[in-house]
Amino acid sequence: MRTIHLSFSLGLALAAGIPAPVFALGGTPSVFFVDDDAPPGGDGSSWNTAFRYLQDAIAAAAATGGGEISVARGVYRPDRSSDAPAGTGDRLASFRLVDGVALRGGYAGLGHADPDERDPRQFPAVLSGDLAGDDDAASGTSDNAYHVIQSWHNDRSAVVEGFTVRAGRADRPVSQGWWPAGRDDSGAGALLVHSEAVFRDCLFEDNYADANGSLFIALSGDFGFVEPGGGAVLVSRGAPTIESCEFRNNAANRVGGALSLHRSAATVTGCLFAGNSVGELAPQEVSMGGALGDMSADFSNDERARIESCRFINNTAHGSGGAIFTALCDSVYANCVLLANHATDRAGGLSADNVAFVEFHNTAIVGNTSARGAAGVFEFSEVGDTYLFINSIVWGNRTDEPAEPLNQNMISQNGNIAAYDTIIEQVGEYPVFMFDADRLFDADPVFTDPVGPDGVPYSGDEDLRLATGSAAIDAGNSSRVPGWLATDLDGQPRFADAPAPDTGVGPAPIVDIGPYEAPAGCPADLAPPAGVLNFFDVAAFIALYNDASPAADLAAPFGVLDFFDIAAFIGLYNAGCP
Repeated sequence: MRTIHLSFSLGLALAAGIPAPVFALGGTPSVFFVDDDAPPGGDGSSWNTAFRYLQDAIAAAAATGGGEISVARGVYRPDRSSDAPAGTGDRLASFRLVDGVALRGGYAGLGHADPDERDPRQFPAVLSGDLAGDDDAASGTSDNAYHVIQSWHNDRSAVVEGFTVRAGRADRPVSQGWWPAGRDDSGAGALLVHSEAVFRDCLFEDNYADANGSLFIALSGDFGFVEPGGGAVLVSRGAPTIESCEFRNNAANRVGGALSLHRSAATVTGCLFAGNSVGELAPQEVSMGGALGDMSADFSNDERARIESCRFINNTAHGSGGAIFTALCDSVYANCVLLANHATDRAGGLSADNVAFVEFHNTAIVGNTSARGAAGVFEFSEVGDTYLFINSIVWGNRTDEPAEPLNQNMISQNGNIAAYDTIIEQVGEYPVFMFDADRLFDADPVFTDPVGPDGVPYSGDEDLRLATGSAAIDAGNSSRVPGWLATDLDGQPRFADAPAPDTGVGPAPIVDIGPYEAPAGCPADLAPPAGVLNFFDVAAFIALYNDASPAADLAAPFGVLDFFDIAAFIGLYNAGCP
């Protein structure tokens, strides 16, 4: 059973309106300031006397019972401190998290009118593994830190918020003796072991895990059942929280170009995975999961990993699972988008294998590509798997090989998939094998913009929100929505009574199929200005009707445009469509 850690803070305000400092045990100020532009010798008690090196602030906070560390824009390297201002060049150096210490970056810092102004995008605080500052030089990244951040056995009071984590390179040869106590070939941005630390609003970019081709799988210990991988982050056990983070251009050679989860009930919410890759630089015999390698099952308890409201766009596997690879996992996905990912073998979207239980709720797997097999979902395991797709969309996925089977969206090799209340393109075509199915549709979900600004279908800039006339609106099964899933991918209410036929199951408002919930509105309001019915809406309806667009299908029998649709439009128009 997990321990629930509670922390309390008491804020005091002075009569003058100036916030009082927060104090740790013993009366020591628990806010420490760090700015790489600060003059030497600071004690961290204010911006004017800030620490120059983050390692000094972490040591001070740990020595005084914890606290918060405010970090100004700049570049901070783990091998530097007041004792080693030029750096040690030690690739084993990391920022080690401490219970009770929260690292918060993105402050304006010295030289600004308000040093407390905070915006991690405008004032990036970079934790860099580029120890020598020479990644752009001929020497490359061979001297970078193995892990920029490490978290071992931390609870939720260890926090990292508002940082860019960049240029870790986990490529230490196993011959140097780190196995099995370490994992220095994986988790270049952050190595999390038995950790419940919280990462919030961080950018992980340009981190790389070599994995050395080492396929060690031990039966016990911190890295039991842990394969190498996780270009940006490797999680081994524990239950960390990763929320509102971005993973861009990270790479690994074995599993999980950005993130690899092992025996962990991690919570990953509101994150973007874009442009990550696996197996590109030194391909292994099998490389899997361009963005995420999910091997999260911990058979010693019943806790599950949860990946919610995340987007996986333009990731690549030089192997299988362009976006996600699952095996030995017990996890639930909800409100996610897998869009325009690619695999050089099978499954540009999701590749599934071996002893896993995975649920996908209100998820869209759209416009992914692969060299062969089903480009959307390919389940090829032999024993013990269950993959559930509920209120989801699998659409527009294509293989590069035209001679492949007719169904290029979903194939289950051994029938370990179940799908309920889900839109699957080509669902009636061979060879989709399922052990259970209910209310499956092969009906155009009618996305708001299936092409995107660049004019290229499924290149990654498409808008997958549901347009008027979508077969997915009010078509799901409300009884199958998890109780904790209260909002959609936009953060809007998960149940909205859109002006569309209720073709789904459950009392109104019936849930939509897919990650986005269509807002309440008027199906006759087809042209700008929104909220006003006029001649432009009439002209738009006529054009849609003549083009046989689903947006003009306003009345039963649905799927057929006829007089009843015209009458429905006239009735809505005359009523003012309240």
